Amino acid sequence: MKRSLAVLMILAGAPVAHAQTSEFENAAVAVANACLTSGSTKEAAPAAVAACEKLLVDLETVKSAAPGIAGHDLNVYHVVASMALTRIAASYGRIDGVRSARVCQRTEDSWRHTSQIIAASSPAYAGTIDGLVRTASDTIAKCRGEFGAPAGAPALP
Repeated sequence: MKRSLAVLMILAGAPVAHAQTSEFENAAVAVANACLTSGSTKEAAPAAVAACEKLLVDLETVKSAAPGIAGHDLNVYHVVASMALTRIAASYGRIDGVRSARVCQRTEDSWRHTSQIIAASSPAYAGTIDGLVRTASDTIAKCRGEFGAPAGAPALP
């Protein structure tokens, strides 16, 4: 089944106005399904972590097969990675029962990707990207308030 970033963002609960697709985008989104459709309960959290960790490995394989991606495709890469890392962080939160250091570490990893998204390269998703940045930066601010900012961490907007 062919999926676009629009479908991926809908799976993640983000509003989408218009779909743009490319071969890289279709491949990246195809590997994301198991992660983003994994369970969201405490009991399902370990399986969700495993599915999303696998996605990150598979996403790097897809990226390696498409050297020199840029523009919208590079945004797709960062959005998919960020969503997987955010899902891992949320699963750790369910397991730990608190916003723990490992929750915040994975949230920081997600922020590294989110902060590299260039909305102008994906104009059909500009509003969704802005929402992702705002939501992520709010969470990062809380984590940094509790655990500090890691060395070399991207700045918040």
